Amino acid sequence: MYSKDLMSDALAHSEAKPQRERFRTSYVARLSYRGEAPSPLGANGVEGAVDLHCHAMPGQQNPLEVAKKASLGGAGGLLFKGIFGEEGPAAAARAVAEELAPWCEEHGVEPVPVRAGIIVGYGNTDDLAEAPAKVRECLEDGGAAVWMPVFTHANTLMTVATRSYEPGHVANAAPIRER
Repeated sequence: MYSKDLMSDALAHSEAKPQRERFRTSYVARLSYRGEAPSPLGANGVEGAVDLHCHAMPGQQNPLEVAKKASLGGAGGLLFKGIFGEEGPAAAARAVAEELAPWCEEHGVEPVPVRAGIIVGYGNTDDLAEAPAKVRECLEDGGAAVWMPVFTHANTLMTVATRSYEPGHVANAAPIRER
């Protein structure tokens, strides 16, 4: 079962408990938004700061626009989480950097360094059995981080829904002790 199916299943079988409502509805709202990616308003007070968890989900955040604002604010770096491209996350980050450079030169600012990581259990690693090879491929291509399972993580499944969790098992893969 893919992570998107797991999240849908978890939401469908969850009990409406007040302490879980904000968490559950934020996922639904964020992942179902299909409008134009909003442009960030600005990046004041970020001089030298490195964002280690910068979202760049398709249709939700435009990574080039985020990088432009971070460059204007003098940020020290962006580590994109959830940036997608046909060639993989590291290549997608390089493409952003290539587009960013002439814009920054035109505006007289230093381009913010951008890197990318890979999310296990989402996007290009939906099948957790393929995740080790995909992670290795990303890191060898210049990826800088690995986010462990988000939607398929036991904590997420337990917080979002009243789904049982058996220690030693990953949501859609073989038991850990058998690998």
